[in-house]
Amino acid sequence: MGTVADFVERLRPEFAAYVARLAPDDPDDAALAGRFLAQLREHDRVLLGDDPAAVAASVREALAQHEGYLWDAATLLRPWDFDLADVACPVTLHYGALDTNHPPRNGTWLAERLPGSTLTVDDGVGHLGALLAHWDDLLGGLAQDRVEND
Repeated sequence: MGTVADFVERLRPEFAAYVARLAPDDPDDAALAGRFLAQLREHDRVLLGDDPAAVAASVREALAQHEGYLWDAATLLRPWDFDLADVACPVTLHYGALDTNHPPRNGTWLAERLPGSTLTVDDGVGHLGALLAHWDDLLGGLAQDRVEND
């Protein structure tokens, strides 16, 4: 199986190629925004607006640090070394019905294995839409947890 660090290294070349295709160092905001938006489905693309400079700035910021993404992806894609049934804290899962990056069936699978979890699947939204639809709830829940645990 290997470690998460091993998995990160396996993912690194493919992610580096993805970043190279997007070319975030390109000073042409419209070109960078166009390359990024072209890979999204329409229901996610419209959520990012039509300001090429803002989209390009977001892409540059998102790709400035690769390690976080690589570690998240490696953790998600390799077998976990714990049983989901042992998770004792509340877990809230949000998915967009149109999400092809992380389809709702993934959430269903997790919800069936996480005791006391809550799954919400939002019709008519994709990957970004599910996040944006629940942004305030997600951040509020994290802030509340921090207050309760400090």
